Formats: sequence, structure tokens, C-alpha cells
Amino acid sequence: MSDLIKNILMWLFVAITIFAFLGNFSEGNKKQVLGYSEFISQVESDQILSVEFQNDNYTITGKTVNGEEFETVKPPFFTR
Repeated sequence: MSDLIKNILMWLFVAITIFAFLGNFSEGNKKQVLGYSEFISQVESDQILSVEFQNDNYTITGKTVNGEEFETVKPPFFTR
């Protein structure tokens, strides 16, 4: 293998490693994970701006009045 190809592969590896490392620290679309009881408490105190129920009917996502995105899981209710 030529030295040029080795250098290109090495720098490609370095670049991918740097992007992967920095991607772990990005503050992009990180959602706050709330417990269901905390979610209910915030709903009762008018701290929730909007909610969206996912297709599985257990995952709830939304925004707080502070603009933070959150996610919670509704516990299944068992019937006898």
C-alpha cells in the first residue's frame, strides 16, 4: 500500500474519531427524561406546554414552559 493511501486512511480515521467524540457532547436534541410521577406533578403545576403520545401509547414526549424537551414512559395499567 502506498504512503499516500496510508496517510489518507489515517487522517480519515482521526477525523471520524474526532466527530464521534464531539457528537457525544453536542447539546442538539437532548431530551430530559422524567419519571411519570414527576411528569404528572409538572402537568398539575402547569409546567408542561405541550405533549405528544407516540404510537406505542406508552412513550410521551413534549415541551415544558421553559422550552426544554422531555420524554417519559406511561406505566401500563393492568385490569383484572
